[in-house]
Amino acid sequence: MSTFGDQLGRIRRHWWIVAVFAALGLAAAVGASMLQHTTYTGRAALIVSSNGRSPDQDAVLVQGYVDYFNADGYQREILSAAGVPAGIEVTAKTAAASPIMLVEATAGDATTAGQAATRVAEGFRTNMNATRDSGTADAADAIKAQLAQAQAAAVGDPSPAVAAQISSLQNQLQTLQSDQTNKLQLLQPDGGVAKTSPPLIRNALFGLVGGVLAGCLAALAVAATRSRLVTEAEIAEVTGLDTLAQVPDGCGDDPRRRKVLRRLAAIVAAADLPERSVIAVVAPAGRGTAARLTKDLCEIFRTAGGQVQFVRACDAGEVTDLHGDSVGRASGDLGRMQLLGVAGAAGRSAVDVGKRVDRLRASANLTVIDAAAAEDVASASALCVAADSVLIVVERDEARATDVADSADLLRQMGVPMLGAVSVVSDAEPRRRRVWSWLRRLGFHRKSRGASAGARVSQESTAPESA
Repeated sequence: MSTFGDQLGRIRRHWWIVAVFAALGLAAAVGASMLQHTTYTGRAALIVSSNGRSPDQDAVLVQGYVDYFNADGYQREILSAAGVPAGIEVTAKTAAASPIMLVEATAGDATTAGQAATRVAEGFRTNMNATRDSGTADAADAIKAQLAQAQAAAVGDPSPAVAAQISSLQNQLQTLQSDQTNKLQLLQPDGGVAKTSPPLIRNALFGLVGGVLAGCLAALAVAATRSRLVTEAEIAEVTGLDTLAQVPDGCGDDPRRRKVLRRLAAIVAAADLPERSVIAVVAPAGRGTAARLTKDLCEIFRTAGGQVQFVRACDAGEVTDLHGDSVGRASGDLGRMQLLGVAGAAGRSAVDVGKRVDRLRASANLTVIDAAAAEDVASASALCVAADSVLIVVERDEARATDVADSADLLRQMGVPMLGAVSVVSDAEPRRRRVWSWLRRLGFHRKSRGASAGARVSQESTAPESA
């Protein structure tokens, strides 16, 4: 089961995917922000303040006004009636839970936005109050007619009853004219203009974060489709073996590599192996790391003391001693260096391979065979059967899960005792150094070409003088 650290490792190995997605997200966000224009929003405020009614009841009415205002069909009508140019966006909303209605108009310049908000607010107020004002006017006209009759009757009959009737009619007219129930009023026709600029920094940050997240998901998807072993948990799941060590790939002079190899040598020495034992090292789909690891491991064993020999499998038919050969001279400090011929492994040849391994076992206390060099799978299997134990070398992020699983299953079916798995971690530093070296050489060549061009120009300029 993969852990969070394993997922981070997958993302780190595909960092370039994350970088590409982050750059795309950042570029998209910046581009979208640059395409957006600065807008201006004008505001006007209306209010409903009914006589003898609480503000929360008026707030319910205002919410109905807002819903009616924001209806598409009515907005086209009110914009046309107010003479607002096309392309201006208007909307209405309530101020919290108050009976205040805010009308906003958004345009490309401040003057147009402010004028549009005022015109639309006044037009909406007039439209909504028209029916109520008409009813109020009719009622007021009826009271005024009654008042005129009462005043005319008072001329001929100035009795207290007629005077009381005139006073009552005057009070009714005054109450009717001062009644503001359900009536929209202008609270602030010109509420100012607000400027809105595209938030470039915020959009860029959101685009970058979104690109990084998308890149991480894409990196995990690519890592899943590659079906390569990346983590120790995956190696254990595929091989069914414990990972004895994580060896950095590189040369034997690397102190980190030697430290890990010493721990691996201690683990091998502590294993339940015969006094004279043969260990075969296999690497499914390897790139030569098993040979380097086997050599360095033999050197560690030899440094600790003991008779150790390193043997490399080959396609020859016999055992060939490499003393005096170039390979022998290159690794002469490792003790006996031999090539073990494993040409063919069927029938009698497999028995011959076993006999040759027995002779190697008798000649040294510890024999380490690089079985990964055998090109024939059957030959490598014969070597593993003849050996006392097997180490499986897995190159992380290079070895395919199917290849490693097939090799482990084959060895398990043949009854080969497996000591464990060793993962080889690729070191990105040498590649980084090669890239920087190439860049430096490229810069040097450019400077050289520039210097040579300058020299030619100076020579051409001085040639007439010398002539």
